[in-house]
Amino acid sequence: MTIIVPTAFTGAAIQTAFDTLQAATSNPDGTRPTIRLQQGSYLLDAPLNLTLTDRLSLEMFGAGATYATKLVPTVNFPANSPLINLVVTPGAFGPLTDFILRDFMIDCTYTVNGVDHIVPGAVGVRIISTTGRTGSFTANTVENVAIANAQYGVHIYNSGKINFEHCGIWSQKVDNAVGMLIEATPSGFTGDVNLNLCNIVCKPGGNSRGLVLKAVGPSDHTEAGDVGQVKGFGFNNSVINQADLNVEILAQAGGAVGDIWFNPRSQFDGQDASFNSGRGFDVTATGANSLVDNLNIEGLYFRGLYAAQPTIKTTTSGGGRIRTVSIVNNWVGNTSQPFVELTNVDGAVVSGNRIYAVGKNDGTNLDHYIGFYNSRGFACSGNVATQLDRATYWGVRIDSACNDFAVTGNVFYGAVNLGNVDNQTTAGVERVVGMNA
Repeated sequence: MTIIVPTAFTGAAIQTAFDTLQAATSNPDGTRPTIRLQQGSYLLDAPLNLTLTDRLSLEMFGAGATYATKLVPTVNFPANSPLINLVVTPGAFGPLTDFILRDFMIDCTYTVNGVDHIVPGAVGVRIISTTGRTGSFTANTVENVAIANAQYGVHIYNSGKINFEHCGIWSQKVDNAVGMLIEATPSGFTGDVNLNLCNIVCKPGGNSRGLVLKAVGPSDHTEAGDVGQVKGFGFNNSVINQADLNVEILAQAGGAVGDIWFNPRSQFDGQDASFNSGRGFDVTATGANSLVDNLNIEGLYFRGLYAAQPTIKTTTSGGGRIRTVSIVNNWVGNTSQPFVELTNVDGAVVSGNRIYAVGKNDGTNLDHYIGFYNSRGFACSGNVATQLDRATYWGVRIDSACNDFAVTGNVFYGAVNLGNVDNQTTAGVERVVGMNA
């Protein structure tokens, strides 16, 4: 195997090793070009710039992510920069890559006279395509990599086909931090990104966001014009802890975000109630032709979200649209406000969710569990709410602008003296409301 071991514990030595592999016209034994990082701390004065093509199938691995192999900045490291900058650029077959990063830690702090300092605006890993769109014959992989104290743990920018396996992003000391930012610009496309067995930990009360999916248009939302889009994302068996906002999904100026899957056995854990913070999902489409669609939130665990906002909330403005949202078989407990409030959503399904002990902390004005506003073609069924400490709730609220819906077979257990369904629609609306207890 073609393996290079950097000659010193410096970023410059790693960069030299990479440049040597990049310059080679072929690998003598025909195997993957590899950089092996030894146990110890590598000091970086500048970002590692790793430019990848279809020919350079790079692997870089260390001795382990629990302080065995570390990449750390020096006092000279520039602010607002990534420690690892992966740039995908066209080769003979286009922008197609196959890289593996594994088994090391990135810590965005440096020490002066025994005092730790965090590099302002630091990014742990940035992955960007120079063409606005990338694909791959095989999925690129980031595995067993820990990232500490970054402003942005991972930033994926107009790139795709990347799997994150057993990674941890820890920014408990950083205000305004984002665990992972996945975005597409008006000329770009980002897609097919998956998190498996990953953990994102944020600073409670620090305006933190665990995960952001963002697309800025214009886009015509067709295969021929699929730019300004984030399409294809999976969140599997993963956890976000202590974020002020766990997930933000944002389509702007004609951008599109879709085919998004938050899958069972994933978890969103809150924080101490004293922060009055912690939200689940904010989903927003703003601007003409902006679109969020095929959003699936299934089998998740939500607990300890104390912000004065619903656990799952959608909003639109300026002609933005949200459609085909599925919120199914989730568990929510010890939160302040309603579980779901969907505004301007077409084709939603809210079904089989278990709601326990909401209205905690600042939730004394809470009066319903699930709300629909100016929404059409939705189904709400089989949800069960158990509430024993207050008697001021509606089960479901439906405003007068809704149409074409069915709300059936929900059970709201406990003292609910406002009623099961507050249906404000009038005659002429196509609806089925019944068998709610």
